[in-house]
Amino acid sequence: MFTLLNGMEGNLGISIGTWSIGVAVIADNELLEWRVKTFPGIWSACKLKRILKTIEQIMDDRYRITSVGIKTPISALCSTQSLELAEAIWHMAAERKMRVTMCSLLQLKRRYGEPTKRTNKGIFVSALVIKYPELSMYAKRVEKRKGYFAKLFEAIVCAEIAAEAQH
Repeated sequence: MFTLLNGMEGNLGISIGTWSIGVAVIADNELLEWRVKTFPGIWSACKLKRILKTIEQIMDDRYRITSVGIKTPISALCSTQSLELAEAIWHMAAERKMRVTMCSLLQLKRRYGEPTKRTNKGIFVSALVIKYPELSMYAKRVEKRKGYFAKLFEAIVCAEIAAEAQH
């Protein structure tokens, strides 16, 4: 993991949740950072601040982030806390003059699948491992802990979509 130099612009992808988030940074088609961070405990204003602080550090300290892709929760299926988190991240990015792209799960699946066929997350996980071989060990873990490591791959696709939306 390193800081961007020579005018490169970073694109941040975030897959949100109230228990864990996936984050990824891409610049010039290179995966610079990827991780899943957990935030145990019940939802509170303090927990929201901890999650936002983690994201803020990536936005401000490490990379020249110019665009953010946020995986949007399906509003009918998610909690009000997830919606609150998505909105807070959107505002934080907008305050920093970053372009924000909201990414639905359908958009993520369609990026690496065929739009006419039913695509599961395994399709884009496999495609990302081919593109970024350093992810192979995480791909194996997706099967065991679907939600946890799936967030990592969702964040990477969101970063790619954010990068494309910027150009």
